[in-house]
Amino acid sequence: MSIQMLFLSLLIGWLRKGSLKNFLHIHLRAYYLLYIAFFLQLFAFILHRAKPSPLVPALYTISFIPLILWPILNRHYWEMYLLAIGLFMNFLVITANGGKMPIYRPALRYIHAEEKFLQAAQKGGYFRYKLSNGKEPLFFLSDYIPFPPHFLGESGISYALLRRNIFSPGDLIMSLGMCFLIQRGMLAKDEGKKV
Repeated sequence: MSIQMLFLSLLIGWLRKGSLKNFLHIHLRAYYLLYIAFFLQLFAFILHRAKPSPLVPALYTISFIPLILWPILNRHYWEMYLLAIGLFMNFLVITANGGKMPIYRPALRYIHAEEKFLQAAQKGGYFRYKLSNGKEPLFFLSDYIPFPPHFLGESGISYALLRRNIFSPGDLIMSLGMCFLIQRGMLAKDEGKKV
């Protein structure tokens, strides 16, 4: 989910007189799956920084399994179906491309981030991505949907937020699901009752 979508979702929730405290009223299970996915990706990052290894894309790909299982186990909320679908779409394209998400070069150029991406990649950054010419397997599921250039200008584009500026279809579906889930959580009222 992009930072922009997160802020927008929270703003809508607050305008609807919701509160983050109301998240205590919804019932989500199996949080440990999120921790497993986080540590798998963290280990992949640390391993990549130490020494590039074929284990890195494998670990990154495997990390999607607990991520996909989490919304499936919480499917009593319909928003979780969107999360699971979006994650599975990303999982498919990443698996088909050797553990990396293709990121479309013209999209990078559109947001004025192509040169910065190449420089960072040469230094070992962006281990989860590879440049795409549009001919990769399952390209239609890859990162090719750009947002306009950052409103602060080219110098304001953050490396850490690069993926927030170029979306895959799966990212958009996940963001929509998270937006609805945030609304549900912020507007939940009946403690101890599923909403």
